[in-house]
Amino acid sequence: MKIIKSLVLAILMLTLISCKKDMSDLDVYFKDAKLTPAKQIEPLPEINSPEIFLYDSDDLRDPFSNDLQLLNEQNIESNTVVEGDGQT
Repeated sequence: MKIIKSLVLAILMLTLISCKKDMSDLDVYFKDAKLTPAKQIEPLPEINSPEIFLYDSDDLRDPFSNDLQLLNEQNIESNTVVEGDGQT
């Protein structure tokens, strides 16, 4: 148990020692970056509006109808044979 405690303590000490690093080069970089003037951002390109399309539904089919279902219903109705009494 003592070995585990001393191992954990050693790992903790190594971790804390490695956290303290010299960051003077990073500080110099940030100071230089703050001193340089900012680049001007290019304006956004002009957006072309799309062509407006008006849907004239007078002679066009309904885009939301289920044509297959309607065709099947029509085929079933046209294929149905009504049997009469056989007199002509």
